[in-house]
Amino acid sequence: MKRTKESLRCVLAGFFGAENLNKNGPVRVESNDTQDEYLVPCPNICPVFRQINHSAMIHGSDIAEFNEDRTLLEETLGKKHFSKKRVRFIDCRDDLIARKTHGLPFPERITPEIIDMVDKNATKLLFYAVCGQHEAERLVATRLSIGRLIQVFLDNIQDVVKGENKAKMQMYSAHDSTVLPAMSVFGLDVTQWPPFAADLILELYEDNDKNHYVQVKYLGKPQIVRGCDKELCPLDKFLEEISPFAISEDEFQEVCHSNILEVIAKEMLEQEVGEIEDEESKERSDLAPGL
Repeated sequence: MKRTKESLRCVLAGFFGAENLNKNGPVRVESNDTQDEYLVPCPNICPVFRQINHSAMIHGSDIAEFNEDRTLLEETLGKKHFSKKRVRFIDCRDDLIARKTHGLPFPERITPEIIDMVDKNATKLLFYAVCGQHEAERLVATRLSIGRLIQVFLDNIQDVVKGENKAKMQMYSAHDSTVLPAMSVFGLDVTQWPPFAADLILELYEDNDKNHYVQVKYLGKPQIVRGCDKELCPLDKFLEEISPFAISEDEFQEVCHSNILEVIAKEMLEQEVGEIEDEESKERSDLAPGL
């Protein structure tokens, strides 16, 4: 995408200074084909993940746990505006956040309580879209949305330990729909939508005895990760807890084109009996959630 290449130019200019960036000639930037994308959950390249994303993004308004809040929001905004389609919490949150960011007024009757309610439900729907609605599908959904990137993280760490990678820092730029499932993998709180410019940092440490530890930071603060009781987690324990969420490219392709959802989540497929997918629904189902 053109805007992501422009963002990278800005990052490089920030690292080196705009005046030094092209000092030794133009900096070469490579880009991958969409089929090779692993930083952002991609429904359009994985039929099984598309099904999970579609279920939350298109049918999320019909999930029973949201009924009361959805009705309240529709009545607050004026229910007549939603005679054909139900209000969508993620769309409403996007609108409210944009208004707040740009100093624009909120619609009348939108109270702080309503804003908090919209944010809470939108975050839960984003989580369902990237990690699955049901506990039975959670591991499958999470691995398909973020597992290849987790594999990259684990490979990078182990390559440094083995001396095969001399990089002092590796930086990845993605979206909230990447940060949230990564937080879920590390066992962090996923009840708050990642804010603008949220950062998730993995730091590798080595002590005098050559023992290695991993520390995860979110928004600059050290976190206690899944399966560990201290902020500095022994590398072996970290790998043991996080590795089940990683997925290789070959396994990703195999699961993406399997019938695994029919086995573990029949009720999700039953939502779509007789459904005719319009253009809007198709676009939302094909895009990474939150974009």
